[in-house]
Amino acid sequence: MRKIIITALHAEAKPFIEFFNLKKSNLFAKIPFYSGEPVSLCVSGIGKMRSAIATASLLAQEKEPHNVVVFNIGICGSTTKEVNLGELFFVNKVIDHGSGRSYYPDIVIEHNLPESQLMTFDKPVTQLDFPQEYKGLVDMEASGFFEAALTFLSPHQVVCLKIVSDFLEGEVINKAKVSGLVERNMEAINGIISSYDALCSFLATDVLDANEHSLLEQLSMHFRLTFSQYHQLIEWARSYKIHKKGSLEILRQYLQYSVSDKRERNNYLEKLRSLLLDE
Repeated sequence: MRKIIITALHAEAKPFIEFFNLKKSNLFAKIPFYSGEPVSLCVSGIGKMRSAIATASLLAQEKEPHNVVVFNIGICGSTTKEVNLGELFFVNKVIDHGSGRSYYPDIVIEHNLPESQLMTFDKPVTQLDFPQEYKGLVDMEASGFFEAALTFLSPHQVVCLKIVSDFLEGEVINKAKVSGLVERNMEAINGIISSYDALCSFLATDVLDANEHSLLEQLSMHFRLTFSQYHQLIEWARSYKIHKKGSLEILRQYLQYSVSDKRERNNYLEKLRSLLLDE
């Protein structure tokens, strides 16, 4: 099982580099990457676009995507003071403020962390910049991370852990404080990362048999899916088999429908996604 951590800041990455004894790699010219066992780490830079680019760049090179879990770990703000500074959260929903799109990680391990939703903004915000009805965490990377990660992986392989660093009051947080927040939560974070080892043998085994792969390939050719869309369909199918334990024969009915343009193709792809992910 390969485990990849994506952080926005080097100050967030530093405790992991030291804890896991990671070594600097020249895998990418402009994206800092550190390799090691049992995890590797990438520093994406600030912002959802950079997070998406770094995440996609790494996952595009994976030859066995079903054998990977990717973690977005770092600091965040909180709209409410009902939580504690330095508190670690397991994110169960990510909302992109700009597009309104939501992403839902599939939390398949048992854990003792509090869970929270998180909203991703395009720029730094204060208490005056977000909807008053929203109560939760705030960052600048998670939606980009999820958008990229879910292109390659199933929702149960995508994890987001956030540490509350401030209450959006405009204060500047220095590097030492950022690293300190991560260090104080390292035991809990490592526990979460290690918990995915229990899923190793299960996730590392492709749950799709040859007939199911053949059906998915037929659907891909029938609807003229792009390479990326075909890859998404496979991961949705794996998620369906893991959670629903049902037959993919429910998809065969879609071979009777034809498409004449990209819009129709994308509409049918959305129907397949909704069916497989039960959305």
